[in-house]
Amino acid sequence: MIITADLLRKMTTANRHERNLVACAPYLDLYMPRAGLDTVRRAACFFGQLLHECGEFRYMEELASGQAYETRRDLGNIAAGDGKRFKGE
Repeated sequence: MIITADLLRKMTTANRHERNLVACAPYLDLYMPRAGLDTVRRAACFFGQLLHECGEFRYMEELASGQAYETRRDLGNIAAGDGKRFKGE
């Protein structure tokens, strides 16, 4: 499977952020197979989650501050500041 900007455009709506979509396509193409996302089913599941989390490429950083994760030992946040330090960026 080859991931291109054109393929990503077909998966998104008109609300997508074109610059981010174009920037991400080559990295997705390179790293998805390395991560084992090498079947249509795995790619479909991954893209469903990816497009939801990044608002169809509008967001390249988690919107929340990370404060809510501050005391989440189940996430490995054991030191003061870990929630903000390890939020999705």
